[in-house]
Amino acid sequence: MTTPATQESDEGRMESIVLRRKQVAALLNISLATLWRWQAQGFPRPVPLGPPGSRCVGYRKSDVDAWMANRGAC
Repeated sequence: MTTPATQESDEGRMESIVLRRKQVAALLNISLATLWRWQAQGFPRPVPLGPPGSRCVGYRKSDVDAWMANRGAC
């Protein structure tokens, strides 16, 4: 599953890219267990992608990028 690059919509605003758990883990070169552990330690929270009660979640790429930038600044 690939995620499209950020694109500008017809109204001129930037659309948010949402990454699934496996995509985030691959991007950071970590396991899913590490992703869950980091989430408990301040990693950006996932956003729900399905109906209430669904386990389908994703992470905003902008949140992940900001977290990576802040982590590198330490």
